[in-house]
Amino acid sequence: MESLRVHPDGEGKQLHPTRYALPDFPSLMDEDRYILHSLLIHGRIRREHLAFGLSLPCHRLQPRIQWLLGEELIRESAEELSVRPWHYPSLVKEMANSNLFTGEL
Repeated sequence: MESLRVHPDGEGKQLHPTRYALPDFPSLMDEDRYILHSLLIHGRIRREHLAFGLSLPCHRLQPRIQWLLGEELIRESAEELSVRPWHYPSLVKEMANSNLFTGEL
């Protein structure tokens, strides 16, 4: 994919085409899929509500959440977790391939 970026060149600013690629979609464990599926359903959710919804203790989810944050599949803002937009198409496909409902046809 390509986009345009402004780079200062001398006194003026010029637009330069820039190629970029989406980050690779990592291999997921079952717990990762359940966390991501919940985030797709709820949009944004606090960690403790996610743990309650999945019937798992927070200390069990914490390592997987940290891994998902590190892989940039999810983000945390105002103490709420959500899916990063650039992974949404790959994530919906992954959920559908795992027989998890996505709402997509």
